[in-house]
Amino acid sequence: MGLNPCMEYVSALAYIARNKGVFVIAVLPSNWELTSWGENEKSWISKLEKNTDILIYIPFNRLTEVNLNSRVKESYHTLVRIVAMVIKDITCHVQDEGSVQGIGILKNPSLLNNSDLRKLMKECTSARVGLGMGQGKEAIFESVENAMKCPLLTFDLKEARMVIVTVSGDVCLYEAEKITQNVAFAANFETSILWDVFPEKQDAVRVQTLIVVLK
Repeated sequence: MGLNPCMEYVSALAYIARNKGVFVIAVLPSNWELTSWGENEKSWISKLEKNTDILIYIPFNRLTEVNLNSRVKESYHTLVRIVAMVIKDITCHVQDEGSVQGIGILKNPSLLNNSDLRKLMKECTSARVGLGMGQGKEAIFESVENAMKCPLLTFDLKEARMVIVTVSGDVCLYEAEKITQNVAFAANFETSILWDVFPEKQDAVRVQTLIVVLK
């Protein structure tokens, strides 16, 4: 969603959904408008933060650092793909009797403990996302490093309450341990680090790092 007058209605919908037991994640892919925000816009943002479980900020202006030659239309398409990947990997719907339905991490066979994941995410309020790619022999380590250096991560990993690392590729136990160590070193000792693997038969991996900051 972008920043516009409809945002007040989005905040109201988020409030209704959350009161019905839905785990609400909102994505705010807007940054160029920051300088023109008035009191009304800031008030809408504040309401949205209160009415969602997690508000993910994706700074649109930093997409130029990912691809300097991208056109406006291409940048919007890139933004849509990033938002889709985030929603695919972490969206969950908490229903009655504690059951969970979702996609990505919370639906596919997973190494993550869903109850722990939901508990940690409910303790947080805002998030950033970093995406990295790698190919060849060192693909996994390369992709993790690229994800941690992604321009979309607008703050230091040491500020994170939780880091979720999702790897798409063929990962051995040693590589998984090394990934965790690398992320832990970049973060701080109090940061909860969760990781998951989706095996794919290809010579490349996609690592998605979701940074969640405690309220």
